[in-house]
Order: sequence, then structure tokens, then C-alpha cells
Amino acid sequence: MSEGSDYSGNTGFLFALIIGWIFLIGGIVFMVFLDDNRFLFGVPYALLGLVIVVGMIDGRRRRVARERREEAEAWITRCGDLLAEFEQEVYRRQSADVSGVFDLDLAPLGARPQAPKATRETGSRANPGIEDDNKELDE
Repeated sequence: MSEGSDYSGNTGFLFALIIGWIFLIGGIVFMVFLDDNRFLFGVPYALLGLVIVVGMIDGRRRRVARERREEAEAWITRCGDLLAEFEQEVYRRQSADVSGVFDLDLAPLGARPQAPKATRETGSRANPGIEDDNKELDE
């Protein structure tokens, strides 16, 4: 909404609210001060004023709630867009940084060759110098 339409919305709301209060107060005055036909004139005016006032206040409440909801949805959409841009940037940087650094073996587990198990005689795969230590312990 532009600023001008918001101003005219406030002016219309205020004008209708004043008209509603005039009808409501006028209906009460008719019921109090008229002798004949006080309810014939007073009740319809009071009810009409009440409907206008309550309707305008409820309409304003719904409008404000709708505008807040739309603002929240726009904010959530913007955050989602920023998050998507961030993810793309992270993936782009990761692919630029990682390309060629790791040589990944993507073969299934059953197709990979099995390394020999370490025994006391063959030593450890991680530390081949252990077999010399094992010979010393045996002697």
C-alpha cells in the first residue's frame, strides 16, 4: 500500500466511526428525551450506530492483522530466498575449494579390496616397526 491510500483509509475509518457514534448517541438521546414513540425512533438509531461502530472497529482489527500477516509472510519469503542464496554460495565455495583435493573411492563396500589383518608376526598396518619390537619381546 502506498502512503496516500493509507491516509485515505484512516480518514474513511474516522469518518465512519464518527457517524456511527452520532447514530448511537442520537438513538440513546431519542430513547431518553422523547415522550411519544421514543423506542420507535431511538432503538433503530442506536442499533444502526452500534452496528457501524462495532463493524468499523472489527474491520480495522482484521485489516491490521492481515497487514501484519502479509508483512510476516514477505519477511519469511525474503529469509528463504537469502538462505537459498547462502546455500548456493556455500556449495559453490566448497566445490571450488575441494575440487581435486580428495580422491574419493566411491566403490561399494563389498568391492573394495580388504587390507591384511595385523597379527603379531606381521605387525601393525599403521606402524610396521612393531614387528621388530615383537621379536625382542619373544626373545
